[in-house]
Amino acid sequence: MYKFVLTGLSQPIQIDLRQGSSRVGRAPDNPICIPDGSVSAVHCELVTTAISVKVRDLESTNGTFVDGKPIREAVLSMGQILQLGQVELRLDHAVIDIVIPQLPGPDRGPQQTYLEDGSAACLNHPGVPAGLQCSKCSQVLCEECVRIVGLAGGRKNYFCSLCSGAAHRLSPPAKSKANNVSFLGRLTETFRMVRK
Repeated sequence: MYKFVLTGLSQPIQIDLRQGSSRVGRAPDNPICIPDGSVSAVHCELVTTAISVKVRDLESTNGTFVDGKPIREAVLSMGQILQLGQVELRLDHAVIDIVIPQLPGPDRGPQQTYLEDGSAACLNHPGVPAGLQCSKCSQVLCEECVRIVGLAGGRKNYFCSLCSGAAHRLSPPAKSKANNVSFLGRLTETFRMVRK
């Protein structure tokens, strides 16, 4: 949307243009009425689109001018002066304030915690090791926090209580290299202890 700023009168007037065609003149039935004796009753027509403003003189008595030059029809550029009789209008951009409201962030709920050995704790029970992970929401839970559905043959299916996604058992955490000593290594260590 463009904005005309009317200058040359005792009070500057701002005219917001709407898209489409608007007649400009002194007569009160014009969509844009300029009550000045030098402006004809029906002076000109403004055709406003999303990207341009075109002015066409409607056989006015005192003429229509763009930057001081008489015109029959012309496309106005930003900052150009449109003169109707003794009244001058300057084409400017309308200032549109867009305010984006601040919305609260999503509730993150409980955060993942870990036990001292580095394994994941249950989301709902921070001190209990998580034995299952949801394949849909990726939350880790203990057996108390999942729904268990028994199948024929003794097989069980686990479902997340948060999103109803299928849950699967987590693999046990890998033992550290210090605890993962071979039989031969333990036997050697035993003989060293006996010698001391």
